[in-house]
Order: sequence, then C-alpha cells, then structure tokens
Amino acid sequence: RLGHGIRSTENENTMKTLKDKNILLEVCPFSNFCTNSAQVETYPFQQLLDAGIKMCHNTDDMAIIGNHIIDEFTFIIDKYHLTKMQVLELLYNAIDGAFTTDEVKAELRKQIDLI
Repeated sequence: RLGHGIRSTENENTMKTLKDKNILLEVCPFSNFCTNSAQVETYPFQQLLDAGIKMCHNTDDMAIIGNHIIDEFTFIIDKYHLTKMQVLELLYNAIDGAFTTDEVKAELRKQIDLI
C-alpha cells in the first residue's frame, strides 16, 4: 500500500511495478488540491484507472481539511465519470488494503455487496 503516489505516473517503470506487484495506491485528491501538490485539471486519476493501477480513494485528514468521504466520492464520480463498477472496485480495493482483520474485511465486503 502506497499513500499519495500520484507522481508515479511520471515514471513508466514505477507504473509497471505498481501494476505488476499489485500495489495498492491510495489517492487523496482534495488533500492534494489543498496542499497544491496537484491541480484538478491535471490530476492523474483517470490515467491511473486506465493503466489498471489498483487504487483506493481516501480523505487523508478530515479534521484538517474538513472533507468527508461522501464528498470525495461525489467529486470523483462527477469529475471522472466513474461507473458503479469503478466505484465498487475502489471500495473493494480499500477493504483489501485496510489495516484490519480478515473478519472485519469480510463484514465490510458484505456491506458493499448491499449497494
């Protein structure tokens, strides 16, 4: 699991390694926009999706930035025209990469299956 790895798109070998080793890349667009480490217009979200990089979407720090995961998903769904399947994939990826027990992951998957 790699946090804030959006600059990986700048190197073809890094992208290949992420894909080949199935490394989860957690992306936090609002955080990146607030810290000016990325711009909305050039954010590589779609590039990472198109490359088949395993990703999950995060808020980063809700207490500092004041964002909520629902706002984050609404934004990326609208901005990148995500399908329901793509959203579910992001959610399942997040569960797979979570630092928790297999039992908790199984319960989370059940909740997602209800969507």
